[in-house]
Amino acid sequence: MNIIKYLLKPLSYVGLVATILPAFLLFYDWIPMDRYQQFMLWGSLLWIVTAPWWINKRD
Repeated sequence: MNIIKYLLKPLSYVGLVATILPAFLLFYDWIPMDRYQQFMLWGSLLWIVTAPWWINKRD
């Protein structure tokens, strides 16, 4: 339970931010399209791999 609480949950939030934030950065033309695609790929993979371990689990 501790590894889920202290490692996987923050990692999944990082993955979630890495899928949301690049859209705004691309919209304001702060990052190029290839960097946006990289962020989206790795953020999505991180979220998909880590989130199922703690979502809908009781503490």
